[in-house]
Amino acid sequence: MRKIIAVLFISLLTCAQINELSPIPAFFSPSTKNAEIFIEDAKNNNFHPITYENYISGRITVPKHHHPFILFIADFHTPLNFVAKDKNYNLPTYHKDFDPVESIRVSSLSDVNFKEWIEINKQKELFTSNGKPRIIEYPLSIEGQLFTYASSDNMFKSNTGKFPFLTKKQPFLSKSERLKSKDYSLRGYHLSYGAINNVAKINTQIDLIKSSNLDAIVIDYKSYFAEIQKEYKSYKSFMEANDSDILKKMNSFNTMISLFKKQNIKVSLRIVVATDSFIQRYNSNLVLWNKKTNQPWQDYFGQYWVDLYSPEVIEYYKKIIRIATLLSPSEIQLDYIRFPSEGDTNLILARRSNGTARYKAVDNFCKEMLPIIDKANISFAVDIFGIVVWDKKDTTQILGQNILTFMRYADEICPMLYPSHFHSGFENIKAPGDMPYLFMLKGTKRFKKLIDQYPQYPTIMVPWIQAFEYMAPSYGPSYIKEQIKAINETGMDGFIAWNARNDYKILIQGLK
Repeated sequence: MRKIIAVLFISLLTCAQINELSPIPAFFSPSTKNAEIFIEDAKNNNFHPITYENYISGRITVPKHHHPFILFIADFHTPLNFVAKDKNYNLPTYHKDFDPVESIRVSSLSDVNFKEWIEINKQKELFTSNGKPRIIEYPLSIEGQLFTYASSDNMFKSNTGKFPFLTKKQPFLSKSERLKSKDYSLRGYHLSYGAINNVAKINTQIDLIKSSNLDAIVIDYKSYFAEIQKEYKSYKSFMEANDSDILKKMNSFNTMISLFKKQNIKVSLRIVVATDSFIQRYNSNLVLWNKKTNQPWQDYFGQYWVDLYSPEVIEYYKKIIRIATLLSPSEIQLDYIRFPSEGDTNLILARRSNGTARYKAVDNFCKEMLPIIDKANISFAVDIFGIVVWDKKDTTQILGQNILTFMRYADEICPMLYPSHFHSGFENIKAPGDMPYLFMLKGTKRFKKLIDQYPQYPTIMVPWIQAFEYMAPSYGPSYIKEQIKAINETGMDGFIAWNARNDYKILIQGLK
């Protein structure tokens, strides 16, 4: 009996050491010879090297109770961030707070030997392997640190509670595996709620969609929901209202969704994030501030923009999106998840940023919304500024939009590649608005190239196309055809058309 108790006690101690959600150190060696010496010293201390590819895949292959470290040698081309000897830690890619935009933090072997590094970092809690690369194991107490998706297919997860030897592995689905069960929109157009606010109008749109070989409708959700919110006379009363009670007030909207879905038409609810009339009226403390006037910052149209850094804004949108998922749409599509680009943007003060980069606020917003949307098994789509597919640093800095951020969280990315919205000379095109095929070809090629660079984040590619005549002298059915031709040639998964007046006569002609 004593032997059994002793074995169980040893087992408990042993298993408690395993934590595959802790950080992994990374090193850079200027030569293979230096690396070989370092590896030998490391192995003597139960540290084993892994490649960058192993790290990204989340399949960490080292012996049980040993620690991995990422090793880069000589002319490796991945961007690296050289840091001090006690700062070269990187979260596993399946950790909730992993940031795909950040470069890997490394220390140079020319500055440190392994014994010295061990001495400096001996108090740090490091990734400790269970020896099973397809099973992610971690203490139950930190389960909230695990990301929604695994980094590779065919993965499992296992948390260790009071009795580690009784734990069972559970499937830990990757993004690509989850995509198989979701119903994302591929060919459709956008409508404001006023265009479908009765059964006759809905049936007209159903006939139009089915006769045009389309499969989806994108509906402006907040233009409807703003009317529901008018029943609440304070921010607090809305936030404290029960979600199911609010849902009961939305019977007509629920019926509309059901009518479309009964005809096998996917319904995507578009939710504008950056501007919100309810917050503007009842809680303007949650918006971006004007440094000069010490009042809410306003764009050219007099609109306030929410402060995406604000935890209260996050909680507000969690409620908005929870209620939207209760309507059982096919998809939630978030638009304007960004900072302003028009107006006197130099005067903007995000009072809750603490100096954090803007893209991190966008990253955190998506991170908080993803579990709500995924739990409902609803597709998560995002609309992005068309310029984002050109992957410029200043775009990330100013707008806070980076393609990698959205690739990690969203099932579907929809860049707004409207030719007429780009200035003369862009991409060496004299008048982009008059060259729909050429401009869409260039834009979608760049988009696909970015998506293909990161196979760990499979993403449905559905650009918005221009279905309006603004700055497009040649607008007509052929304008639609040329955009779609470019989209098909570059391997996009579909398209969504935009016309602010809900006028799609030219689109329908162009689809024939």
